[in-house]
Amino acid sequence: MGTATMILGNDRRMLLIEFLQRCEGKAELRELVEYIAEKEGDTNRKHKKASTSA
Repeated sequence: MGTATMILGNDRRMLLIEFLQRCEGKAELRELVEYIAEKEGDTNRKHKKASTSA
């Protein structure tokens, strides 16, 4: 497995790249956290807080 594959293999990293592509590379952290939480199927406040500290 190559280095790029290992780095991008994390689901949240892949969601980050997907989100930034949609936003032309610019986004607020809050928007990113909400997007990832939505994609992971958990939009409660506790999950969002955990996402921002990860």
